[in-house]
Amino acid sequence: MLPQNFKKYFIADDKLAASYERVKDPFLTTSEDLSTAEKEIFIGFTASSEIERETSKYSIFEFWARVNDAFFPLKTRAIRILLPFSTSRLCEDGFSVMAALKTKYRYRLNIDEEFRVAICNIKPSFEKFCYARQAQGSH
Repeated sequence: MLPQNFKKYFIADDKLAASYERVKDPFLTTSEDLSTAEKEIFIGFTASSEIERETSKYSIFEFWARVNDAFFPLKTRAIRILLPFSTSRLCEDGFSVMAALKTKYRYRLNIDEEFRVAICNIKPSFEKFCYARQAQGSH
């Protein structure tokens, strides 16, 4: 079963490789594996100098998220290729945080709150917290 699963996940397919390259840099690849309607959209997409400028401004994920809905078929294909990488990265980050919190000395702790704080993207503003609290006044 292992060789079958490897073939399923690691296909040495030229069309698949071309679609990955198109997502990475849409202006250096061809449109051979696209349907006729998608080829027309791809030609309009690559002809836009504004879109070409945006590729250098943003990361791959941000670029495809910002692509206009006029190029929806290309955007959908790109998001489907990129989505598994972003979701697995977040999952792996969560496992790393949990492994750091659950050491042999802290194995009985309930880490729900600590875990939530550790994986949160929002950084606390300690200055705002301190400003909201009044210092102990003198009598």
